[in-house]
Amino acid sequence: MIALPPPYADIHAIVSILCILPTFCLYGAIMRLVFWHTQQDYHTPFYKLFVVGTCIAAIITTSTYFTGHILGAPMFLPLVEVLPHSGPFPTFFLCLLYYGIYAGELINCALAFNRFSIVILKHNYRDWWNRHLKQFVAVVLIFPFVFLWIFLISTNRIYIFDDNNPSMGYHLSNFDYPIWASKQKSMIAVYAFTGISSIIMNTTTLTFLIKKQKTSKRISYANDDASPKNVRFFLYIMLTFVAECMTASIQVQHKEVEHNRNSFCH
Repeated sequence: MIALPPPYADIHAIVSILCILPTFCLYGAIMRLVFWHTQQDYHTPFYKLFVVGTCIAAIITTSTYFTGHILGAPMFLPLVEVLPHSGPFPTFFLCLLYYGIYAGELINCALAFNRFSIVILKHNYRDWWNRHLKQFVAVVLIFPFVFLWIFLISTNRIYIFDDNNPSMGYHLSNFDYPIWASKQKSMIAVYAFTGISSIIMNTTTLTFLIKKQKTSKRISYANDDASPKNVRFFLYIMLTFVAECMTASIQVQHKEVEHNRNSFCH
């Protein structure tokens, strides 16, 4: 959490929840369209991966709202004061937050691979994904747990962000962990793997689309995720990747602030 001075923190918290609630409704509508709608155009591997991504986004949104708004906005201070400041409660939200971060990186990488696989699999794309989609989803949802043990050997607590100005809210972090068990190292490893992989796959897919555009009079904008010339899906992946890079940059700056703050608290 990067604390905002009151009343901006309250305004930010209110605006955020007004955006989050309709977004969650949209997530539900997308899930219904993909899994329960009679139209078969959306019952495809890309859309199913996209639904997994929306579920992970909901986890990230919930955990970041708690850590960034409920803990930080003055209007929530009476609630935070009665919450447990140590023990399983802060541990749960730290695990939820970082689970969402790791799973989010993996699902976005899986979506990039989905677009890339059209180039390398061609006509075998649909059959291959129908056989292996469950394995991809399992890796995305299970693998992040590998990194959460760090919080089980740490002292996790909620504490005042600024002792001299309680209205700045609270902060959530882990302390007393071994140097070799730093969560920053795990995040760097995951970001490096997914980032480099996505760059390679997106560059290959982009090159393929450019070549197809030069040799074809018409580019497909249909809902068919098996179309190798479908630009819409690729643009979504590219925009997501750009957003990831921006988020990673912000998180790196935030981790430096958090590290300095934790050192002071020690």
